[in-house]
Amino acid sequence: MKYAVTGAGGFLGRSTIEQLIERGVPASDIVAVTRRPGAVDESLVAQGVEVRIADFMDPPALREAFTGVDRVFITTVTYETTGLRVEQHSNAIYAARDAGATRVVLPSMPKVDENHPTGAYALEYPASEKVLRESGIPEWTVLQNGPYSEFLIPRAMLAAATGELASNAGDGRTAPVTHADCAAVAAAVLTDDGHAGKTYVVTGPQLYTQAELAELFADVTGKPIKHVEYSDDDMTPHMLHVGLPSPFPILMKRHLKAVRLGYFDDLTTVVEDVTGRPAQPLRPVIEAARDEILNPTPPPGA
Repeated sequence: MKYAVTGAGGFLGRSTIEQLIERGVPASDIVAVTRRPGAVDESLVAQGVEVRIADFMDPPALREAFTGVDRVFITTVTYETTGLRVEQHSNAIYAARDAGATRVVLPSMPKVDENHPTGAYALEYPASEKVLRESGIPEWTVLQNGPYSEFLIPRAMLAAATGELASNAGDGRTAPVTHADCAAVAAAVLTDDGHAGKTYVVTGPQLYTQAELAELFADVTGKPIKHVEYSDDDMTPHMLHVGLPSPFPILMKRHLKAVRLGYFDDLTTVVEDVTGRPAQPLRPVIEAARDEILNPTPPPGA
């Protein structure tokens, strides 16, 4: 049985490869697909993981990358290519099918509808899911991952530096989930039977309001941090004012509006149900990043 993981140089792709190896898949049976030569972790290559180069906008290269592969994890591409992402995901899905893969797993976003505050970026997820469901691939699974725990580390940095956790999320709640847990679910669904044709919502073990996040950040860092609510109109200029570079202020505003409207308030036991181990709480993630939060590395050229 041979496995392929796209986006192998990114956080979710790399973690999924590590989880496959942890589950007993020989490294030599894993293909790391990336568009960036040299992006795959050298330790994975040293263990025997094969690296193949392909871009999601290059269907022939994708088909070649998936040649001889039975099961594929297609990591979704980031916001930078919004407007092209359905085409990119479709290229990868069809290439996997045409190369003979019989199982494809696709990460996605939960509870997306036409009113989602993040707009086209969010809508590309259900559109990509539809392509997968109708692709003719014998076994497919969709993993609708909740907000990632690690993505709160930059917010904790800013909160520690400014003394406030700025938000327009109101009392909306999220259950942050770690990269490792999402990867563990992906690896389990790739290797174990019984998941074909299913859509899972993958979350962490606890829901947090923004006020509760501020309390957690303050407790871990020892810094006084208060939760401050802004209107949707004021949120973006405020985040620009405190130094968050474009386009992140508008992306954050849209995400937090979605939180306020309940788009990310799922709380599931999928991590434990699928992997057999409980989901990791948020607090250890923030504790592990404490030094980074309190002593952020300046960007190059700063």
